[in-house]
Amino acid sequence: IIDGNGRLNWSQVKLRSDRLALKFLELGIKHDEVIVCQLPNTSDFIIVRLALLKAGILACQPATTLRYKEMEDILERTEAVGVVIPWAFRGFDYFEMIQKLQPKLPKLKFIFISGEKVPEGTIALNQIYEHSSETGYSAAYLAKTKYNFCELTHIAVTSGTTGVPKLVNQSDAAIKLSAKD
Repeated sequence: IIDGNGRLNWSQVKLRSDRLALKFLELGIKHDEVIVCQLPNTSDFIIVRLALLKAGILACQPATTLRYKEMEDILERTEAVGVVIPWAFRGFDYFEMIQKLQPKLPKLKFIFISGEKVPEGTIALNQIYEHSSETGYSAAYLAKTKYNFCELTHIAVTSGTTGVPKLVNQSDAAIKLSAKD
């Protein structure tokens, strides 16, 4: 994977996604709970998605262009326990938005931050990637928690005539089949 932050080979992606999946589980995030991932198209976007699949946690990945009203609605309706965001991207402060929304969202416990700059009270993805938490687990541990091919794994965000995003449950199988020719 190549992005503005550098290059990762597949073994590095696997290691990072394993470590992140284990961290989600260590934090007590349960099977089928939701983490909303509002990231630009970077390696972290892919790593988070893989980690959520491995941990058996539902992913919801709204566009980076959505703001307060839409994000409050998405976070509330999905009952998200966590959100993964950059602190800021293209002149918008995502952390400030989540801080303002969090008091209205009692289920939202965890704020994960992508990037080098990490605000106090949040969890840095880069620190998780560097911590070798996988040594305390068997190689088959994540095989027990991961989603199978036909389970619902993703909540897609679509547009609509009301201006409020629609949420659609999808399986990994449906996502992969939609990409076929």
